[in-house]
Amino acid sequence: MIGSTIAALDGEAMVSRLAPLKASFDGASVLVTGATGFVGTWIVEALAWSREHLGLDLRLVLPVRNRARLAERLPHLVTQSWVQVLDGDIREFALSTVTVDLAIHAASTVTPAALRAAPADTQHMVMQGTRHVIDEVARAGATRVLLVSSGSVYGAGRSGGRPITESEGAFTDPFSPGRVLPEAKRAAEALGAAMGSSLGVDIIVARGFAMSGPWLPLDTDFALGNFVADALAKRVIRPKGSGSAVRSYLYGADVAVWLLTLLLRGSAGRAYNVGGSSSYLIREVAKLVAEQAGVEMALDIPYHDLPGTDHFIPDTQRAAELGLAEWTSLPTAIDRMLSWHSASSFSNSRANV
Repeated sequence: MIGSTIAALDGEAMVSRLAPLKASFDGASVLVTGATGFVGTWIVEALAWSREHLGLDLRLVLPVRNRARLAERLPHLVTQSWVQVLDGDIREFALSTVTVDLAIHAASTVTPAALRAAPADTQHMVMQGTRHVIDEVARAGATRVLLVSSGSVYGAGRSGGRPITESEGAFTDPFSPGRVLPEAKRAAEALGAAMGSSLGVDIIVARGFAMSGPWLPLDTDFALGNFVADALAKRVIRPKGSGSAVRSYLYGADVAVWLLTLLLRGSAGRAYNVGGSSSYLIREVAKLVAEQAGVEMALDIPYHDLPGTDHFIPDTQRAAELGLAEWTSLPTAIDRMLSWHSASSFSNSRANV
């Protein structure tokens, strides 16, 4: 049995839901970029568990910038004969004689700090990385490619609680520093569609919304991750502002199953929202974390809910048409995050910054 850092419950849940796809993955070579990121790690774990428990003849190809980070992240997989690690970032790696049947481009781009410091580099990484990945896997024989994009391409949240559908556009200011990454993602989607048409490769797009679970960064701009970090450090959890923004969360195991299903069953040239359907005020999320961790939660600004409150919730009807639904609740996700990080000897480094 593969030694895994995720709970057996998650592995078994993913395997049971991926079992109907067994025939499509059996004998396949699957390339995954971003294997050391949140999404990529969950995808790799889901495929590893499926290979083990469904008896798949499956090979993984993982381009990485840092082998040491991959070995630290997935030590139980990097030495497996069916896992091939390639050196080079998403703009440079070469497949040469490697054969690829399916590909998921899930590479993280940059940290928020790096994005603020070098926005032009971010656009270059996203665009050139997408072009290079599609070019390489198409030459290697891939017939289907899933591009993991972002719900941020829709722009700001909606008022009144209306979920965001895939057919919506958004007017954005290209001169706004905060729009660099979303605009690059939107352009990469268009580039992928054009390349897929010319190269004869099916391109499917997944637009990710807020997520939860082990491996979610605790020290970036993810509110849930910051709340968990504060809880583990026994600090008072303080949401920004009044905590009246509304979000939903999809757990990592659920995300992996959704993305792997979209890779095989999603319609070419179509985008799919990937996110939770149960909505929470940010202050409610903070309260859940605080209660489960036994710490305090406080608001710096008295809460209020105005008609224009920021709702950023995906409409997931397209995913539902493929039989996809979330099964892990946010309270369960928070419990597993707290348990996982506690077992991983969480470092209280943020307390000193």
